[in-house]
Amino acid sequence: MSVTASLAFSNVAVGQTVTKNLTVTNTGATYPLVVSSATPSDPEYALSGTGTCGAIPITVAPRGNCTLGVSFTPSALGAHSATLRLTDNTTTSPQHPALSGTGVADLTTSVSSLAYADVKFGAKGLKTFSVTNHQTQSVSLGESFGGTNPADFSVSGGTCTSTLAASSTCTITVSFAPGVLGTEAATLTVSDSPDPLGPHTIALSTGPTIPATIAPASLAFANVAQSASKTLSTLKVTNLSPFTLTLSQSISGPNSADFSVAPGGTCAGNTVCAIPVMFTPSAENAESATLSVGIDQDPTSPHSIALSGTGVTPVRLTPATTLAFGNVALTKSKALTITVANLGTAALTLPTPMISGANAADFTLTPSALTPCGATLAGGASCKVGVTFKPSVATPESASIAISASPDAASPHNVSLTGTGM
Repeated sequence: MSVTASLAFSNVAVGQTVTKNLTVTNTGATYPLVVSSATPSDPEYALSGTGTCGAIPITVAPRGNCTLGVSFTPSALGAHSATLRLTDNTTTSPQHPALSGTGVADLTTSVSSLAYADVKFGAKGLKTFSVTNHQTQSVSLGESFGGTNPADFSVSGGTCTSTLAASSTCTITVSFAPGVLGTEAATLTVSDSPDPLGPHTIALSTGPTIPATIAPASLAFANVAQSASKTLSTLKVTNLSPFTLTLSQSISGPNSADFSVAPGGTCAGNTVCAIPVMFTPSAENAESATLSVGIDQDPTSPHSIALSGTGVTPVRLTPATTLAFGNVALTKSKALTITVANLGTAALTLPTPMISGANAADFTLTPSALTPCGATLAGGASCKVGVTFKPSVATPESASIAISASPDAASPHNVSLTGTGM
């Protein structure tokens, strides 16, 4: 007799059955061939009852042949080899045709884990993976979440439905919406039926959630009088989470002493909190510093805000450059005033103005009839410095008056005095 030497079933999904035919031939010309038993060495292989030979025992006429159906149903992953023991009435009995096949997963997922980066409260992170049915029959699909933070993950899209056809693939999109401070984790279970290897799990993890935003990235105070202060309340912390956050603030940089901020506090859940920042220039030039704002359990913290401002003189004189008396008769005198304005909010100390120059003797300080300047000048106020010109010669004359204030790095402010004696 002769029999097919081997049957190779290749890859078969675990739990599925594939059948192949083994040919039995009676090579003799005189006597019938009788096969009395057929026993596989591995129970994952079995006679299927199909084929042309019929049920064991079988009889094959001289020069005839028939087929025995052999099935392979893997119960586990991996290669499975066996032999089929055929007992017959020949001198070479028994025969041992080889059987081979590999059990493969009946359903696979393209990933075993999904890792989300840092996600802001109120936003969503999205991840998509695929599911493949390797079986020769359709399966029913289902998804569920478990683990530490299952409520913050959900299936929000993809092509998978409740049924996945044989030998086909679909996708599942999983959304993550932060619900707690810090990192989160859960497990997605994909179940399918029938499936002796299921269910299949996907580990879900996240980076630390982002509870708040802060804006703007810079505060520009523009020009501020040296004796004044300016406060900006446009820096806002938006708490996106339902949890109260602890804030901390500090200022560093070249001119940090001239900028100030209130000590750290808290910001209630789902609120916007302002952080007022004050600039009090100590010099009349451009100044800068950096405000650092720390937000509790915020992976993007600390936040750096650039601070800038320019200290300017608090004193404004009118006229600013020249007090012109014009023509004055030699026997006469003329009185004019210079207005001194305090642009800041703090009081200024005003020393007595000083007159100097070529014809200083013909220009004198005289009290102004209206709001004369005293020893101090309140913030936002103004006063007048009186100057009288009495020419002693019939020619153009000039001098200079120096008006100072403290604190004022730009002092003294010099105004030219001009007049002509007639």
